[in-house]
Amino acid sequence: MGKQHIFISTFLIGMGLYFLLQDYSIPLLANFHSWPTIIIILGISFLLQSGLGKAKDSMFPGILLLGLGIHFHLLMYYTFWFNHWSVYLLIISLAFILKSAKGQRGLGFILLAISIISILLYSKPSWLHNFKPSFIDGLPLLPIILIGLGIYMLFNKK
Repeated sequence: MGKQHIFISTFLIGMGLYFLLQDYSIPLLANFHSWPTIIIILGISFLLQSGLGKAKDSMFPGILLLGLGIHFHLLMYYTFWFNHWSVYLLIISLAFILKSAKGQRGLGFILLAISIISILLYSKPSWLHNFKPSFIDGLPLLPIILIGLGIYMLFNKK
């Protein structure tokens, strides 16, 4: 089997297993009879193409699709999981970090920090209840930081 066929081969195997699980209704795997499982299969196929086929440009879509599939699966079946834009940003930041070369992970870490701050502000753990993310009444701090960071990155010569 050539390296170019790894993606399609693993995708076909994954889809075959998916339909086989639906036909036999195994109670332990009943939660995997949903559309997020297909996204997870696609993500795994891209990751296998990236690893086994040495196609490094397949890593980003693989991590992105796997993360989205897991997120949608958790949303569908578990009440503790929340749907907030910061989760999508977290998935994208992890894809940037894991895909990038050693010296080029800056954007991924910036997006990761933004997503973690946003998740903490959204979920409001008990130690964060008294924190007000603004430095002047009515002027939120997070958007100002994001705008400033964007302007700095736009004009930074490095």
